[in-house]
Amino acid sequence: MRMLGGIAVSAIFFIVGYLIWKKQKLWLIAGYQDSEFKGDKKKLARDGGIFCVIIGLLTLGLSLFIELVGNILGVIYAITVVILSIIFVIKVNISK
Repeated sequence: MRMLGGIAVSAIFFIVGYLIWKKQKLWLIAGYQDSEFKGDKKKLARDGGIFCVIIGLLTLGLSLFIELVGNILGVIYAITVVILSIIFVIKVNISK
């Protein structure tokens, strides 16, 4: 049952990533305000969409392989998501 939940969450990340990246739905990015953002919106959409897709892939991998590998995979997942989030925030702020 946990596996189905993980697959559902990863599907949501894939859909949101697609909407941000390809459909330019930047309002899906937390804290985004069109009036205050001065950078390249297409680059933000690409980076935000790719970030969501990567998180979706990691979530899918976690849900499929946690029974096989063990709980250490959850720790690796959490550390990876935090590092990727920090990289994303830095990249968005540098490109302004």
